[in-house]
Amino acid sequence: MFDASLLPDTLQHALRSQLDEIHLSPKNANAWSAVAASLAEYAYQHVFALSETVCALEAAIQSYHMLVDLQPSNANAWNELGCLYLYRNQLPQAEDAFRQALSVDSRLACAHGNLGLLFSRQNRISEAIAASEQALSLDSSSMAALNLAQLYGLRGDAGQAVKIAQHALRHSPGQTLVYGPLLMSMIYAGSPTKERQQILKRYRQQMERAQARPAPHLNSPEPERKLRIAYLSGDFCRHASSYFTESLRLHQDHAQFEVYCYYNGDTHDALTQRYMNHFADHWRHTYGASADAVVAQMRADCIDIAIDLAGHTKNNLLEALARKPAPVQLTWLGYPDSTGLSCIDWRITDYIADPATPQRQSLYTERLRYLPGPFCSYTPLVDAPEKYHDPAYQPGQAPCLTQGYITFGSASNIVRLTDVTLQLWSQVVLATPGAILLLESTGLEEPEIAERLYQRFACAGLPAERLRLIPRKHSPQYQIYHRIDIALDPWPCNAGTTTLDALWMGVPVVSLAGDAFFSRIGASVLTHLGHPEWVAHDAEAFVDIAHRLASDPQRLNAQRAALRTEMEHSPLMDTMGFTRHFESALRQSWQAWCDSPASSAARKNAQEKHEALSLCQMLLEKQSYADALSAYQMVCARWQESGEAWYGIGLCLLLGEQRLEQAHHALEQAVLRLQQEEKHSVLADCLSALGNLSLLLGNPQAAAHQFQQSLELKESPDVRAWLATMLSA
Repeated sequence: MFDASLLPDTLQHALRSQLDEIHLSPKNANAWSAVAASLAEYAYQHVFALSETVCALEAAIQSYHMLVDLQPSNANAWNELGCLYLYRNQLPQAEDAFRQALSVDSRLACAHGNLGLLFSRQNRISEAIAASEQALSLDSSSMAALNLAQLYGLRGDAGQAVKIAQHALRHSPGQTLVYGPLLMSMIYAGSPTKERQQILKRYRQQMERAQARPAPHLNSPEPERKLRIAYLSGDFCRHASSYFTESLRLHQDHAQFEVYCYYNGDTHDALTQRYMNHFADHWRHTYGASADAVVAQMRADCIDIAIDLAGHTKNNLLEALARKPAPVQLTWLGYPDSTGLSCIDWRITDYIADPATPQRQSLYTERLRYLPGPFCSYTPLVDAPEKYHDPAYQPGQAPCLTQGYITFGSASNIVRLTDVTLQLWSQVVLATPGAILLLESTGLEEPEIAERLYQRFACAGLPAERLRLIPRKHSPQYQIYHRIDIALDPWPCNAGTTTLDALWMGVPVVSLAGDAFFSRIGASVLTHLGHPEWVAHDAEAFVDIAHRLASDPQRLNAQRAALRTEMEHSPLMDTMGFTRHFESALRQSWQAWCDSPASSAARKNAQEKHEALSLCQMLLEKQSYADALSAYQMVCARWQESGEAWYGIGLCLLLGEQRLEQAHHALEQAVLRLQQEEKHSVLADCLSALGNLSLLLGNPQAAAHQFQQSLELKESPDVRAWLATMLSA
């Protein structure tokens, strides 16, 4: 039953008239409709993880159930109910609701589109395509085109994905969400650089035109101080990015960096919990929050460096970063190209993936921040580290020794399998007598998708009998490599995680290097591994390298046995070394801001704060407690985070007016802020003052603890004497 008392007070007040109507007339459908819509709007606009948001979602669901009970032929109500269930990831209930909507109105485009979204989450690709295409046929402006762009890619048709994303952009030019699927599809399809840069320019203009000039950042411009860094991602869960962020989780120096995680995903699993418990000093669940709300939170958290881990991929926070909530903003890892935003200051990369040339820099709106080693480090079995020494996850003998033929293979997603890739791989297989090509991917369990891939390879000259297609859901990660002799890297968009998986399992990888970062990932990985000879620079060399590896099975087997050890001793798995390099890049980027004109407002602010506190200190030393209290309160009103101002207020209240309880509150606030500011000497003095105040308030246990804390920070004969007197009493 619907219980309005569980709602936040603000919602109860806003809905008072409708709730009163429902109380008087429980079958008033109009009132239920108004309440349900208001609750849903509130829930969608607030952070998903907040308890009041969960209450609003549940109340909205209950309200729509009441509405459809009263009006079972209300197709829009059924559709909205399905959206709420989809938002909560309750997929069976969502599907039932959408199907109810379509049973009432089979031409309701939004319900077809929502079914497409639901099927996408369940990897029911063909059904998702059919539902999304139906939505688009009924409404050419439907945002189902966005979903179709991703679905066509999963089917292996990146070119069609580009076309449908361009359709979405034409019909929804104000929707910045359209750009992500379009840009990713263009990368997979190998669209010309000039075309991608034109789209990025259009995106940047739209984003920057909509944003007001950001307020100056007043973060203290001290180059060596502890920094507040924020990682922004929709993928703090079981996701490919976790294999590369794990090094930071394990080794980030929390004495130098206070870590905030802004999680914009709707999945919560064991890895999410691990990041919450063991990586983040502060966790912010932003899924469902507006860009303005995220910016306000980052400003309140005084973030020094924001690190985007998503780029134009799903659930990114680029709209928030476009408002420049942090003085230094970087992008890394999640997206293999420029964000196109001038507000992102740096892109973290390496010298192989992005050769240091003026031409290379011209491809990015961000400046390139180079690491001395690889741009990432790899942690295998990130979600099941206990299996590291399991025999099933050890490199085995090359399968060609028992099968009598070479198996080339790939576990890349079908979206990367462009016509160029199919032609190249077909040439490799045909150049090696008896060889076959094994492909493992999501979607191959669907006959339509598998048959389409067979036909595409046939057009490239490779007959079906030399092709093996393995659905991913029936193939445990890593173990597929027991069946592969040599892995082939797709082009132009190289693989990432699957390349490193293959190498860790002892399988050599052949990669074709191009001009863009996304076509040089394989070159970076193989060069840092110590096998640049597996990197080709044209199609002929690619076929030749693969053929030479295949021509000597015994040597191939020996290489397989040695490869894991090579991996483990290479920079690719030096997680500690990578983390130190990464932290150095953060510190260099911060130093650059401190030295730049952009920090002038912060320097002026810091100087004004210093002068104001000096005046307060002078009044306090003159024992002008009333004047000092007023001065400290003025400082605190402007600089609420100032621990020294709160400390001064506490001393004035204690020494001047003997308002002990208020003084105690002020000193406690000072301790919290001084700890955050890491002003250890002042913090020690504040703790000793708090200890004496605790004695006056009759709490010797608290006093002893505070004196002990003070001594741990700074030696003081007086404090040590006070503590000794207390302990001997």
